[in-house]
Amino acid sequence: MRLAFLLLLYSLLSCSPKSDLDLILSTDQQQIRRVIDQARLYEVQILYSQINTDPAGNVSFTDYSFQLNDSHYFYPASTVKLPAALLALEFIQEDPFITLDAPYITARDSLDHTIADEFLFDP
Repeated sequence: MRLAFLLLLYSLLSCSPKSDLDLILSTDQQQIRRVIDQARLYEVQILYSQINTDPAGNVSFTDYSFQLNDSHYFYPASTVKLPAALLALEFIQEDPFITLDAPYITARDSLDHTIADEFLFDP
């Protein structure tokens, strides 16, 4: 009886849909496979939070992880935010089409906005 229960539990768990992280980690792409197969050598730790929105607009998060280890420090992705922001600012400064008056639309909004409208206020 116990064996039948374990087999049933295993079959239910193995039929569950794979997360995006599982699909990426099980890829056949050579570059990703090399890193995943030698994850300890490359010191790979992944924490992925999926943002879910139901039809009513309620937001929830589902966390997925790969090789997380609280006792081993690693440099988080946030350490690249400042250099990436600086590169983006350089790009914006050099692109003639991106100005303070360039329109943009945000998610769940149908109105055009501009940087000038949002951040620059006339007294």
